[in-house]
This record gives sequence, structure tokens and C-alpha cells, in this order.
Amino acid sequence: MRVKCINDSNKPSDIPNSKWVEKGIVYTVIDEYKSLPQEIDTYVLSEIDLEGTGYGGFAADRFDIDLTDELEEINLEIMEEIDLETMNRSLKDEL
Repeated sequence: MRVKCINDSNKPSDIPNSKWVEKGIVYTVIDEYKSLPQEIDTYVLSEIDLEGTGYGGFAADRFDIDLTDELEEINLEIMEEIDLETMNRSLKDEL
């Protein structure tokens, strides 16, 4: 799943800037879990390795789901269907 960071504020001081999310950037979620004891939905991102920080992921409420890829795929499918319908009409007209 692709997500876009909408909140990069309140970075813990013990996490280096190089391992922190940036508002407006799209990331890939590779795992999702509830962080205990607060039971906060948490995303693990492929682009940021948090090893050695003591953190396992980022609070999910820092992100919105990015539908760009899905919408492009749907658009391509629709265009292919339109092309097929146009070809079918042309073949029927020729017969």
C-alpha cells in the first residue's frame, strides 16, 4: 500500500532526521500493526529503516492512503474497454 505523509511534526529527539518522514512524500507500507501499550495503528515503511532507533514504525495517522497508482490502473482498464468496444463496433459495421 502506498501512503502520503500528511504530518511530520513532533519528531522524537532520539530519531535522526535521516530516519524521519517528510510531509508530502509518498511511502510504501510493508507492514502494519498495533503498537502497544497505546494500541496505535503503526506503519512500517520500506523506504525508512528504523533499526537501532528503538522504534518499529510510524503512527498511521501521520499518513493518507495514496490512490494515484490504483486510479491510474483503473483508468487504463477503462481505456482498454473503450478501445475494445470501439473495435467491436467497427467489426460489426464491416460485416
